[in-house]
Amino acid sequence: VVGELLSTEGKDAIVNVNNVKLTISLKKLSPTQKKPETAAKKSAKNSLAHELNEKMARFELTIDLRGKRADEALEQLQRYIDDALLLRIKEVSILHGKGYGILREVIRDYLKTVPEIERFGDAPVEFGGAGITKVVFR
Repeated sequence: VVGELLSTEGKDAIVNVNNVKLTISLKKLSPTQKKPETAAKKSAKNSLAHELNEKMARFELTIDLRGKRADEALEQLQRYIDDALLLRIKEVSILHGKGYGILREVIRDYLKTVPEIERFGDAPVEFGGAGITKVVFR
């Protein structure tokens, strides 16, 4: 643990570690070139971890794009796939409906461009068939 030496009193030292003052034997200390983590850095790390935890808690394994225009659906899908990759999700479902197949085609054209996707295809018939695309990540 890296801390800041505040003072010495006989054979003991007072060290600031993460804004906590500790009294420790001088024998247990060794000099280092590393700087102690500041509260701002630690706060930034905690903030990032908190944000990821929030994102994971809200993440749904299925996205419903039915009724959306192609450009709107594509924008939503790109954010969704990015989040899935960030959170290391293994498999997701994209609900696009059957209709004329235009949305399905646009979605699959995009999925072909994402190198982290191992495979994708229709869901089993009992789970929606051609109206749902299942995506499996590497």
